[in-house]
Amino acid sequence: MGRDPLAVVQKAAQLRDAESRRSSDPFDEVWAVVDVDTHANLPDARRLARREGIELGVCNPCFEVWLLMHLQPVFAATSGKNVSAKWQKLSNSQLKHVNVQALAGKFETAQSNALGNRSQRVRQQLDENDNPSTNLDLLVGMLLRSARQSAANPELKL
Repeated sequence: MGRDPLAVVQKAAQLRDAESRRSSDPFDEVWAVVDVDTHANLPDARRLARREGIELGVCNPCFEVWLLMHLQPVFAATSGKNVSAKWQKLSNSQLKHVNVQALAGKFETAQSNALGNRSQRVRQQLDENDNPSTNLDLLVGMLLRSARQSAANPELKL
């Protein structure tokens, strides 16, 4: 599949379509999660996601910005390398390995930090997806709500 955002969205659409042909119970939502890094085709991925009805979870500059938001606000533009280094130091994680204990019980903090970041961008009339930013709080929030509904109603299918 590759890591480029357009390929990720294309694969998400492919998997959704295959499941739709196989099952009479379609997905409520389909998400593709990407980070910005240096991909030039993110605008194409956004257009395809909109056209295909796929939610696009974006982390800018990298996935670790979402992880870091569990521990502190992130407002200043930075590089993926700097975000990763800060995350590793604060969470006692190694490169590309997540110390899950550092995240435990901190979703509300990450959600608040991500929302604060988006609100600041709106106030400053900046693109809400500029560096640094993420909307993964929306995806994780949806997953948590679905899990609570499922626990309350065992017949509900995720």
